[in-house]
Amino acid sequence: MIGSTIAKYRILDKLGAGGMGEVYRAEDTSLGREVALKLLPPEVAADPQRLGLFKKEAKAVAALDHPNIVTIHSVEEADGMHFITMELVRGKTLDNVIPSGGVTFERFFKLAIPMAQAVSAAHERGIVHRDLKPANVMVTGAGVVKILDFGLAKTIDQSSTDGQGELTTDTLPSGFVGTIPYMAPEQIGQKEADERSDIFSLGVILFEMATGRRPFLGSTNIQVAAAILRESPPLIEEIRADLPHHLSRIVGRCLRKDPKRRWQGARDLCNDLEDLAQEMAAGRTSHTVEETSPSVAVLPFLDMSEKGDQGHFVDGLSEDLINAFSQIHGVQVPARTSSFSFKGQSLDIREIGKRLGVASVLEGSVRKYGESLRVTANLIETATGYTLWSQNFDRQLDDIFRIQDEITRSIIDELEVPLRGEEQDLLARWAQRRVDQEVYDLYLQARAAWADRFEGRLKEALQKFQQVTQLEPDWAPAYSGLADCYTVLGWYTYLPSKVAFGAAGKFSQRALELDPSGADAHASEALIQTLLHWDWQAAELHFSESIRLKPKNPVVRWWYAFLLVVQGRLDEALEQGEHARTREDPLSRAIHANIGWLQHLAGNHSAALSQLQATVEAWPDFALTYVFLGWVQEQHGNLDEAMKAWDDAQQEFSKRGTAMPSLALQEAHTRALMGQEQEARAILADCDSKAALDEPVYYSPVNRAAVHVALGEIDEAMQCLTRAEEIHDCWLLVLDRDPRYRPLREARAEEFSAIVKRVGLPLRE
Repeated sequence: MIGSTIAKYRILDKLGAGGMGEVYRAEDTSLGREVALKLLPPEVAADPQRLGLFKKEAKAVAALDHPNIVTIHSVEEADGMHFITMELVRGKTLDNVIPSGGVTFERFFKLAIPMAQAVSAAHERGIVHRDLKPANVMVTGAGVVKILDFGLAKTIDQSSTDGQGELTTDTLPSGFVGTIPYMAPEQIGQKEADERSDIFSLGVILFEMATGRRPFLGSTNIQVAAAILRESPPLIEEIRADLPHHLSRIVGRCLRKDPKRRWQGARDLCNDLEDLAQEMAAGRTSHTVEETSPSVAVLPFLDMSEKGDQGHFVDGLSEDLINAFSQIHGVQVPARTSSFSFKGQSLDIREIGKRLGVASVLEGSVRKYGESLRVTANLIETATGYTLWSQNFDRQLDDIFRIQDEITRSIIDELEVPLRGEEQDLLARWAQRRVDQEVYDLYLQARAAWADRFEGRLKEALQKFQQVTQLEPDWAPAYSGLADCYTVLGWYTYLPSKVAFGAAGKFSQRALELDPSGADAHASEALIQTLLHWDWQAAELHFSESIRLKPKNPVVRWWYAFLLVVQGRLDEALEQGEHARTREDPLSRAIHANIGWLQHLAGNHSAALSQLQATVEAWPDFALTYVFLGWVQEQHGNLDEAMKAWDDAQQEFSKRGTAMPSLALQEAHTRALMGQEQEARAILADCDSKAALDEPVYYSPVNRAAVHVALGEIDEAMQCLTRAEEIHDCWLLVLDRDPRYRPLREARAEEFSAIVKRVGLPLRE
């Protein structure tokens, strides 16, 4: 053919051959320009029906006007030959551009985005390629992408290819349209291909560009086809650690087996690629899996029951789903406090996503009728408000754990999170839980009461957890609940440390015996080792195990941060606190307040003041913030402001029908610093009388020691600390970090250091 002339086209060179026919470089002698000329295969040219359809398709493609799609000039016939003429692209095919290890991520986006834009433009005109592959993508010397043969594969039943897929008629049946390694599963099954089939093929190309290899491998086309139909592709970041995890999710969504679960339009794929490219260019996207892994917030489900009396049950379902996701390493999930802060509000999903920093939210409803349930769950993309997944579950009440498992697995599948073996086992154990529904309801009521943290509600939770253990004596979560109740009662000084933490330790041990892999039980034991036994090594081992079993648990991270402060590991402590706040529970007022206290103990008093003032502004009704704020204001010499903080704290406690007895000692300390000695002593006397009642009020001797220090009564302060050692008062743990005891440290350096040493604390220089 070289040197011959067809109509007005002089053949200059052969460019290639394949199922679409032979391609030549030719000169259009009438216009004096070079074009690409493609001769159609004889079987197409000889079939009037196929030829007519081909011309119709070619005319539609010729109408496309896109810079990344090769332009068709004409469809012609001359000398018994049918051919098309098109734009001549000088460059290399994409398969000759991709290096063995994949392209750089900068070049990846320069190639990927134009391809996606071209595919989107064609799809919007109703044109599907059906044979996307690197050999059909040209890259010019200037780096411009051009896609060849758009829409033309439909009319040509390929029984061979240009060698890219090594397809032969003796290995696969005829009638395939496409090239095996780049075919969508439905094409291999010889079902109708549509736009989503192109998206699958484009996903294979993107994977190959990123990694230098195809996602589905095999030594024969039969094996490759079987892999496409059955195997999951590897994650891109497992092959290229320098590429962001979000890219793996984008490409992975292209490669889903079910067309309904792929990107439903190339425009959406293109938008996500463009957004990721911009984020990386701005330095806002990390390359690490932990910071870019899929994120979902579980909002409180709605109670749609006729009587509206299933609130605790509905909240329990939401909380259990949060707990399930929090134990999956590949998913970021805000904690209950943050997610439940939107309860009863009608905020836009996009605003919720922005506040929580998540890409998706799970919302739903529960309708109970008799012994039956209907649970509706919807996964919504926060950026667009589009529903990604939705399902109804009609079950019996005793199937609630199975429903939780089904929802969890469906979301994990939708987010394409690979589960490790131990996570598979964990979910399997969750689904197999068998607890009587009445007992489970009681447990949920106990958890709700515990979450309030106030003395009356904590005692209510204790009673309900005890009832659960009587009805289900071998169910570990109830014993963890009991341990948690006693721990909070001891920490807030509602009970003496030895009493509270001794009981908590008994129940945490029982929980560990029943379920050695229980993250909550390990956390409870870590607290016992910290607050009662002062065994830092054992405490850290249990904290580490709890975090390993349940990576997203901000409360445990905060307590671990406290342990680190106690040991003088201040930078590590603040890092753990910030991790809890920014990555796990961004809207938790308790975490924000505790960060301020940690900064105070670390000596960052100005930062602590700013943090606590911001927390008060955001959550003015949270009593605990005022407690910490009072201490920090004292340190800054703002004694009037400290008194106001104590008053604000007491008012907030009173609004909830409770009190914190230790606030009296805080006020006495501030009044002593203000020179109001008589008032301070009156408060101490009142505390003594209440401590002597038949049902005594407990006051921490460590906190009482601070009052005596402020009054200048060093001997009395040392006596309080001796008493504190005898009863293992947990507040001894901050003795050498709390500025209130600095005068005591200076006045009785040797005795003070001896106490610090016996407690096991590192003495500050």
